[in-house]
Amino acid sequence: MLNAFKTLDAYPKTLDDFKDKWVPGACISMTSMLVITVIIIGEISMYSTVTQKHNLYVDDEVTGTIDVHLDITFPKVPCVVLNIDAVDSFGDTMLDVKRKSLKKIRLNQDGSVHKEEDDKHVADDEHLKKLKADGYCGSCYGAESKPGDCCNTCDSVKLAYEKKGWSFSLFDSIEQCAGERLAKQLAVTSHEGCNLKGNLRVNKVQGALHLSPGRSFLNHGLRLGEIFEEQSFDISHIINKLGFGEEFPGLINPLDKRDHQNPTQGNGLYQFHIKVVPTRFENLKGLILNTNQYSVTEHFTTKTSGVGPGVYFQYDLSPVRVHIVESLQHRSLLHFFTSLCAAVGGVFTVAGLLDSLLYHSHRKLLRGKNE
Repeated sequence: MLNAFKTLDAYPKTLDDFKDKWVPGACISMTSMLVITVIIIGEISMYSTVTQKHNLYVDDEVTGTIDVHLDITFPKVPCVVLNIDAVDSFGDTMLDVKRKSLKKIRLNQDGSVHKEEDDKHVADDEHLKKLKADGYCGSCYGAESKPGDCCNTCDSVKLAYEKKGWSFSLFDSIEQCAGERLAKQLAVTSHEGCNLKGNLRVNKVQGALHLSPGRSFLNHGLRLGEIFEEQSFDISHIINKLGFGEEFPGLINPLDKRDHQNPTQGNGLYQFHIKVVPTRFENLKGLILNTNQYSVTEHFTTKTSGVGPGVYFQYDLSPVRVHIVESLQHRSLLHFFTSLCAAVGGVFTVAGLLDSLLYHSHRKLLRGKNE
């Protein structure tokens, strides 16, 4: 019974005594094993490769906010004079933005972080001494809401004037502004730089971010700016990172790690026109991330009259949303094993044919020489 079952063996074996092994056959066998190993690795890699499918549709979200992630270095603009404003088409205006999530890091000329103990300039002007004195109560110059109100900073005087609806332009005649102005000029002459890093939440509408030396304020609802007319600022900068939302695999921010050097070494205006594309990313686990991508065009000019030197990011929202879905290669496990077996079997078959061809050719050559 067992002998009858053996007749079904489709792979009869030859006794080792009748097997003829040779060096070319060993080389072919080793090469075949190497090729099979490469094929197996390639098949596994192809099977486990994650692809992204992109779908486009009209964005139906009518409200929301966007987290803008900033990391910009100004090697030649001190932090004390660097100002960031955010405005949008809703009329929301944030002047001289100060947030815990947005930090200004002072830098030395060599790019290292500046420490307070490294300060070499000492402001001994009488304005600064008076402003720092205990119990100081600055005048509001007639704009007090009630008798006894104090305006200890230039901004508080500006705010008092704004509430009264008065024009505010006499910076040098106001003690608080003159003192702060002097402190800024001392910082300018110290040749410091600044790294602006953090994030800022803005409305999901058309808007702009203004990074410029000076200070902005509102007068009769209009955004005005104070700059140092006698100073020329080299607004060269390095955009280490600029993103509109969280990152996801495959995201490319075109402005990341971009170095913009002012060719004139003087006042200049960089304008970046950004188109923000809402994006929904869905990974293999089904987790959904609502974020944004963007494209950009840029322009530089030395004509800053009426605007002032700085870096202006003007952004607008695209009406089209991109839906990105991660998926594996569309092959079943059965298809994977079938493809793998076909590749391995094909290598063995070709190797066997090559070995047989070489072996029988070699035998014929030997017989011809012997005869």
